[in-house]
Amino acid sequence: MIETSNRLFSEEMQEGVKEEMQEIINYSEKNKMTGNEIRMAYLIAMEVAEKEDIKNIREEVFALAKIMDESSKKGTPLNYITGMIGDKYYDEKYPKSLEEVIRLSNLSEEEKKILDVVLDRESIGVMHIKDDKGKELLAIDTFGYIDDDEMSDEDVAEELTELLYRAMTHWSKNGKIKLSYNEGESLYDEEDFDDDELE
Repeated sequence: MIETSNRLFSEEMQEGVKEEMQEIINYSEKNKMTGNEIRMAYLIAMEVAEKEDIKNIREEVFALAKIMDESSKKGTPLNYITGMIGDKYYDEKYPKSLEEVIRLSNLSEEEKKILDVVLDRESIGVMHIKDDKGKELLAIDTFGYIDDDEMSDEDVAEELTELLYRAMTHWSKNGKIKLSYNEGESLYDEEDFDDDELE
């Protein structure tokens, strides 16, 4: 299911375009199309698919290409369609657990211990996610996890899975990331803390 494509449906999107995009999404889901099939349909619609690539593909791919072609002629921006394809690829490869994203990222034992500290939700500090060149991709203040009573341990693990995977697939140019942790550091102003949490 192409759930992340719902991000495309902003308030600014014209109603007609929403309907066209929803038709593409519905057809893709109904026919259980893979990211590669949706991409191939797009290439066919744009008339840039190689003859070798369209051999042995099912009829539904050509049907989707026709829907995409008609949609673009009605004014649907091509970047909406390519965004949907990117979302589908992202969903297909999305790790099912934090353990899986840890394996995919090849974190060191020391970096795994850093994640354990964050997951324990007891130490106030900042976890830095950088690429292998040392460029900062994201900083996570653990106070946000400690202070949020409505956030379960499972919620924290799920959010870390999303952030680590996004850092690998979107922000790091080569998919490599490094973790570091500075205990006592904070991205918050001091007045955001309760006295008990500062002790």
